[in-house]
Amino acid sequence: MVLKGINSYKDYFYGGKENMDKKIQEQINRVHIKVPMWLKKPEQINTTIFLRIMEYLVKQDSVEFSIIESIFPTKNISKYQYRTNFTQMSNFGKKNNAKVFERNGDVIKIWEPVKNFVLEKYNSFVK
Repeated sequence: MVLKGINSYKDYFYGGKENMDKKIQEQINRVHIKVPMWLKKPEQINTTIFLRIMEYLVKQDSVEFSIIESIFPTKNISKYQYRTNFTQMSNFGKKNNAKVFERNGDVIKIWEPVKNFVLEKYNSFVK
């Protein structure tokens, strides 16, 4: 299993490698549930954020966080809502939305373990 691109919380991975693998699989499963759900509900904040970021990531491997952040606020999403939701879409956590993206400094990428699935769902959606 690819363990690259993990933003860990100390207590989240407490318990060693087995627990880490379990948490990664939980996040992958969450992505497989959440992304299709977002695409069925275009009015959701997560959907808008996901689609805006994917507009860039479908064309290139990464995009600068500052470029994405400059898109917000929009008519329906405040900068605060964007930051809060994006954080939940790019970190591990018990109550996160689903870890779809990986942020390393100013660089955003699709999280490697779900990259193929996310690209497939996005490409199907935009056709």
